[in-house]
Amino acid sequence: MQLHDHREQFAGRLTLVGMGTPAHARAFKEETGVTFPVLLSRDKAAYEAMDLKRGSNRDVFSPAALASSLRRARHLPLRAPEQDWHQLGGSFVIAPGGEVVFAHRAAHPADEPDVGALLAALG
Repeated sequence: MQLHDHREQFAGRLTLVGMGTPAHARAFKEETGVTFPVLLSRDKAAYEAMDLKRGSNRDVFSPAALASSLRRARHLPLRAPEQDWHQLGGSFVIAPGGEVVFAHRAAHPADEPDVGALLAALG
């Protein structure tokens, strides 16, 4: 959701990959108003393919993670995750042909990529 304030700059260039069901994806899109595609990896194969780690209880419930959740609450209602609480995310820019030109793998739930670096990679 850190990209929410920059959504115009990412228009037509962003796809979210998440866990869940089609109903989860629809609810997410309705809650956030996002218009970009949402793809689902129910078995977390996409997370494994991109080498994204699962956080520990210490990571998930750290002060930084909780502060990040509160910052996100300005865009979404604050609620418990419906999927794997410990699965950490990442942000990737993948060029035509499949080359990964930007990769940010979260070290903890509050670890977010620099939006400027993402935009530069999209260049």
